[in-house]
Amino acid sequence: MKFIHRISWLVLVPVMILGTYNSANAEQKVAPSGWVEDTKPAPNTIPNNAAKYPLQGGVQHAEELAPLPHNLQTGSIYDEKSIPSTADETGWYEIPDWLSGKWLREEETILSTYFFDSKVQQNEPRTIAEREIADFGVQRDKAGHIWHYRLASKGVADCGSYLAIAFVQTQEPLHVADDVVVIRDIFIEVQVNKETNVIMHSSQAESITRYRPVRDGLIKTSMSVKVFKEDGTPYTVQKNTAFDKRVESFKATDAFNARNLRQNFADFLRASGKDNLVP
Repeated sequence: MKFIHRISWLVLVPVMILGTYNSANAEQKVAPSGWVEDTKPAPNTIPNNAAKYPLQGGVQHAEELAPLPHNLQTGSIYDEKSIPSTADETGWYEIPDWLSGKWLREEETILSTYFFDSKVQQNEPRTIAEREIADFGVQRDKAGHIWHYRLASKGVADCGSYLAIAFVQTQEPLHVADDVVVIRDIFIEVQVNKETNVIMHSSQAESITRYRPVRDGLIKTSMSVKVFKEDGTPYTVQKNTAFDKRVESFKATDAFNARNLRQNFADFLRASGKDNLVP
């Protein structure tokens, strides 16, 4: 069975353009893949917290994920209507000003890749073209603080004979401080044959991303992405790094796909006992 050594992960933002990369062809440059944001519900994929894979700084990967439902496994007919919905448990969270705005990434460096089946570790750094645009910050409170909220839950890339469809399961801020923000995302990706609608390949992933300011308008992004097979067992874990440039300053998003975000934010603040911060 074929597994991608690095599958695309989604930055959960109103506008996304992300790329895919196969480390088996590390010498090739990768063109932008044109992810199109979509907000339909994501499938239910829950980490197994019984055992962990340790990372630097105390943050840990899950050892395994729950198996994908049968309708999302290889050989099944893809039917989006049968995908179970997932509640957004995290909601709004505050971010530092230096992370707000629209960010452009044009390349990133793969530092290492570990393959669990073969127990092979690749440590030779290689830089790839990787065009991504990410927005951080959705609303500003009365005190001037900027808050983020997960808006997107699905991305689609047209890969010629098949579609690569990634469903975001969860986004969770693990650590937010003045000098670093750490976010965990869990998602799955299926490759669907355009002609037959048959799922050609399924995989899951957990990404842990650290953002640190370098100077105004430039941040360093460090990523650890652990890829799992459709049965929830680990396949690879890869460490990447990149530098992202701000291309637009923060702009509040009051509405998105018929959702009144301004009202939603005000309701969240009131429910949290922060009436004094309602803008």
